[in-house]
Amino acid sequence: MAARPSWFNGRAATLATISMSFEKEPMAEFSAVVLEVVKVVAEASRADMMKVKEERK
Repeated sequence: MAARPSWFNGRAATLATISMSFEKEPMAEFSAVVLEVVKVVAEASRADMMKVKEERK
């Protein structure tokens, strides 16, 4: 199994909970939930990249 980024483990439970809610949510709200997931992952990725940048200095 590939190594996971450091932020992944903290987000796995949240993403699992959100994906379970997909089954209950109507399609109109589906896109809003997907957008929120994308924002969370993008923010975590950006924070991880900034951390790596600081470590390289």
